[in-house]
Amino acid sequence: MGRLAIRNDIGLHVDCCLGGYFFPFAKREFEDLQYLEFDFTVPGVQTISVDTHKYGCGPKGLSILLF
Repeated sequence: MGRLAIRNDIGLHVDCCLGGYFFPFAKREFEDLQYLEFDFTVPGVQTISVDTHKYGCGPKGLSILLF
């Protein structure tokens, strides 16, 4: 998807609704998850959204948009 976004000169948004907090840590612990690339290390990714309310870290509906 990142290569496609770059080729078409558009930004790529990644919705890390629930896994946005989990997968960065899981990738360190589980070798099977090493192929999951979804963060700013992927060329073309310009924004990522993370829902903080999923883990009770904020009120329902609260999200963070990272640039």
